[in-house]
Amino acid sequence: MSSKATRDPRAAIERLLPEAFEGSHRSPVMSTFLRGVTTGALVGAAIAGSALWTRYRRTRDAREAASPTAAAPATTPTTD
Repeated sequence: MSSKATRDPRAAIERLLPEAFEGSHRSPVMSTFLRGVTTGALVGAAIAGSALWTRYRRTRDAREAASPTAAAPATTPTTD
């Protein structure tokens, strides 16, 4: 790879996918493909985020339920 490509990552991407930077007037198929890839990435990120949030909540709820301070109310010892 040339040193120019390593300094400017956009230049390398433009060489690989010139249709992505020229607009849909040149290649409607590429434009449709890129829209599909973008939509898929966003949906995948939403699903992954939801799964991570659910896992976090379950772990936190289980930790709170197992905690002895959460299960028993705090009492002070009395002296008779």
